[in-house]
Amino acid sequence: MHRIILIGNGFDRAHQMKTTYTQFIDSYWEETLKSFWTSKNNNYSCNEFSVRKLSSQYPVT
Repeated sequence: MHRIILIGNGFDRAHQMKTTYTQFIDSYWEETLKSFWTSKNNNYSCNEFSVRKLSSQYPVT
């Protein structure tokens, strides 16, 4: 079983460390997507959907 226990006393935030819940989730998804694209050689497809890396001419906003 995986658990995340968040305990804080403000020390990390007082020292401008990037440890907010939002920053944690953003970092998690960034690493997950990097891993996905690396392992799938920038393309993934199946019968129901396909995912591919878009070129830089289509910026995500």
